[in-house]
Amino acid sequence: MGSGHFPEDGYGKAAFMRNIGYFDSDMNLRGPENLLTVATKPGCHDVHVKPSSPDFGYHFSFGGPVCSAYSNLCKHEKCLDPSIMFGINLKDYDF
Repeated sequence: MGSGHFPEDGYGKAAFMRNIGYFDSDMNLRGPENLLTVATKPGCHDVHVKPSSPDFGYHFSFGGPVCSAYSNLCKHEKCLDPSIMFGINLKDYDF
């Protein structure tokens, strides 16, 4: 998702969207309010909402590496075989 980098990897690496807004019924440009962010597998991907700025307006960064059933077990680290780490075979479970 995105560029393959987590949001905290910063601009130039993480994917981002900027100048987010919408027009209300009177055609006034509005910024987003009360945003809710959801990362269903934070070990695989994440999203960070940033404060509005003159250059980027309302913006957020997002992304993460290619995700597998095991990649949410270790963020930013090379994983060992999960069955060794936990003494169970996670391949027997449906993710």
